[in-house]
Amino acid sequence: MTYKKNIGSTTKIIHELTQEEVTIAGLPFTEKEGQFIFEESSPSLLLRPKGLKEFYSTLFDGPYWYDSLEVSTKSGRSYKISQAHLSFPEKLSLEDANYKCYVQFYQLMDSGWDEKTEYCYRYILPVKDHKWQDLIERPISDYLHISPDYVMPIYWALVRIDFSGEKQIHLSELHIDDIGESKFLVIETRFPCTYSAMDKYLYSISLSLGLVTSVAPFDYAIVVTSKTPDFEGEIMGGIVKLRPTIKSQYRFIATDIRELYNDLKEKVDYDAFRPYCDKEGNLLRSHLDPMTEQDFSGLVSMLHRSKDLARATMMLLVASDDIEYLGPLYSVVLETICRVLEQENEELFKSYSKNPKKRYLPNGEKLSMPFNLLEQIGYELSDLDRAIINTRNNFLHGSTPEYELDSDKDKKIANAQSSLLGDTQKGESDTDKLRYICMELRKLCGILLLRYSGYKGAILNNVVEMGLKKTLPKEQKEEQKEEQKEEKELLFITYDEEEAKKIVEKWKNEKQKEEEEKKKKQSQGKEKSPQPTEEPEASV
Repeated sequence: MTYKKNIGSTTKIIHELTQEEVTIAGLPFTEKEGQFIFEESSPSLLLRPKGLKEFYSTLFDGPYWYDSLEVSTKSGRSYKISQAHLSFPEKLSLEDANYKCYVQFYQLMDSGWDEKTEYCYRYILPVKDHKWQDLIERPISDYLHISPDYVMPIYWALVRIDFSGEKQIHLSELHIDDIGESKFLVIETRFPCTYSAMDKYLYSISLSLGLVTSVAPFDYAIVVTSKTPDFEGEIMGGIVKLRPTIKSQYRFIATDIRELYNDLKEKVDYDAFRPYCDKEGNLLRSHLDPMTEQDFSGLVSMLHRSKDLARATMMLLVASDDIEYLGPLYSVVLETICRVLEQENEELFKSYSKNPKKRYLPNGEKLSMPFNLLEQIGYELSDLDRAIINTRNNFLHGSTPEYELDSDKDKKIANAQSSLLGDTQKGESDTDKLRYICMELRKLCGILLLRYSGYKGAILNNVVEMGLKKTLPKEQKEEQKEEQKEEKELLFITYDEEEAKKIVEKWKNEKQKEEEEKKKKQSQGKEKSPQPTEEPEASV
């Protein structure tokens, strides 16, 4: 499909706001010319007042805060700044004649722009070395550059994001030659919406990019508005400050198997690369398919629909490398995701949300249910996975979970958990053990988010990528080497629709069998209970 984009007016606004000097009205300086700068990923205006007296008078006496300022460009375009702050360098030299100060702001928009009016929006976010093009399938589209000086057809890659009501948002790249090596990420609505609505769309798209690439772009955006989706006619622009860009240390999606193979061949054995290696350890393929346009669209729609899942994604991405905080934070993320999935699938979960005695299920079992009941998840929890889930109680309450061990499965989980939380094993540090648990919690969160959104591709297993020691119950270390070999985690977590159906059916059958056994035990207990032959004494 061919999309023709009119970006002539857009590039002009970008050039005005990044390259040209502007005039600022409302400041106490005689010299009011300045230029936009973007230091530390934050927009501001740089001024160099020449009046020494004015400069020091403002420096010591203010005012520093301004409710409104007006900015005009050489072309005659007028902008308004609300809530501006005047700041000065920390160190000043009396010998330096080029004194400078900064006008810091959160929003600068065209004087004719109205926040509540519906426009078609173009958000242009400066990006550096962003890898989204390698991880998301981009159907080739013919972009038509239209500018005042030339018309040039250039092939660009574009991702279409679909929302309900036949609404579309386009995600693409923009390179502007006369602004150095500048590369921009363009998020463009093909329908009119309010500023607050656009903010929500941007939020869900950036978080989705964070899940896919490990980098959620924010910082600031150059804004272009139009009454029509072709961005012709009356065009307005501006700059808005956003939250800082999120750069996660861990990723869920990777397509370059050869790169991983070369990085990990000294840390893990070839078995971790099944089924991408032959028996001799030679790679059978070098790359995996990227996420499809449809899958990415589904991910964005999910986060846009659910503010709770968006918040869980944000927490998952912003988690620092401070290992002491990861466990509690990932536990909250897992609980948030599971709660939303249960709410959105209430009828399916209703039969299993409470036990026969009408008591709520233990947290470990409750947090396992989305994996067991939802076919789109398609992931069978191992005893070790269930033990990892049960560490939620340890992280949030500081104690091991206590529940009745009435089955062999519960005992296996308890044994696995004891191994996780017990003494460190040979060659394993306390930090490695804690990191392993945290990365497994993160893995489970990622599986739920990505699979529930509709993504069925490979998910990178960070535990294997990091070369962390596989933790198993102690009794298995020596006695069950073959089983231990089979339990080794793979580099990628894959999805199989038929297998997913079997996983759900298997769990339902197990639950039914458990209920039948409980009823049988209860009935046997009633038969054996002696019946009183006399009236019982009244209780006191």
